[in-house]
Amino acid sequence: MKKGSFAGQLYREFYLARKSYITGLIMFGVWAVFGWLALISFQYGNIGKIIDHLAADSSGSADPAMFDYEGLRRNIEDQLFLWLKGFPALMTLSFIFSGADIAGKDEFAIWQRYAKCTPVAPARRAAIKMLMNFTAAAAAFILSVGYISFIDALTGKSLSYRELAVLMTSVTAVTLLSVIAQVYIRIFRGIDKGMLALIGTVIVIEVGLFILNKPGPGVQNKEIDLVGLCEQLFPFTPLIFTGTLAVGFGVMYALYGRREK
Repeated sequence: MKKGSFAGQLYREFYLARKSYITGLIMFGVWAVFGWLALISFQYGNIGKIIDHLAADSSGSADPAMFDYEGLRRNIEDQLFLWLKGFPALMTLSFIFSGADIAGKDEFAIWQRYAKCTPVAPARRAAIKMLMNFTAAAAAFILSVGYISFIDALTGKSLSYRELAVLMTSVTAVTLLSVIAQVYIRIFRGIDKGMLALIGTVIVIEVGLFILNKPGPGVQNKEIDLVGLCEQLFPFTPLIFTGTLAVGFGVMYALYGRREK
């Protein structure tokens, strides 16, 4: 492998993030096994009996002809399946933040000082960073879809448009946050300050959304339908995802070019 080769730099990125990947896989595996065991308990064990008991208690003394027992039970099932499928899927999103982990290690080891001595152009270094972001996001999406499809198959269902919309929107949103985190870490030259800046950015966005959605006098406050929002954004997520990587490449290129002067 030649010094400064593209493959060698990719391996460097993977080597620095290997512990993050392993931790993410362990977390995903633990929650996947937990979800599978809970599903078995729901089908054949105590969880199914508890749901029946809760639904029966909720009916109380209502007229059986007027009380939708099956509807209530189905609602409880849907909430349970949401947790069973959602938590392991969300654990895979930790892969996407491996880029921020690498950026923090680079700054901690003052890697940029040594990187200036290598014959690697800023464009290549920025491209490698974004390629690793894309790889991590793709791995998270594939693992999530595979796990949810497995749970759906066990329950006689199929992967729905809603599930795909939530997954793709989540992956895109976390990729955006990861790229922003990497930029902040390099601007502030430290993972602590960089992550604090990211948290501050998220808080400002959340406060802004709260102010924009604040109801007027006499208007009842309504919760934001996050699933519905994901479904609306789903057709645009490939464009947003591609734009995120493109903007990230541009900013990284500018930062690397500035430091090599």
